[in-house]
Amino acid sequence: MEKRFKVVANSTIMDAEVNCNDYAYDAKHYFDEFVKSGFYSKVYIMDNLTGELYDTFDKEIEAGGIKITIWSKF
Repeated sequence: MEKRFKVVANSTIMDAEVNCNDYAYDAKHYFDEFVKSGFYSKVYIMDNLTGELYDTFDKEIEAGGIKITIWSKF
C-alpha cells in the first residue's frame, strides 16, 4: 500500500525521502527536522495521490547573502 505523503529533502551532497500516512504528525515532523538541520537547500511535502504540494522550503545564495522562501498551504 502506497503511503499518502512524501517528504523530500535535497542538498548538493545527499538527498532524503520519507513516505508516511499522517500529515500533521509524521510528514510535518520530518519536514521541520530536515529544515532545522540546515543541511538541505530544498525540502517539501507532497501528496502521493494528487501530486499537490503542502509545504515548501527553499534556500538559495543570492547577492552575497542567503534567500530563504517558506510556503505552506495550511
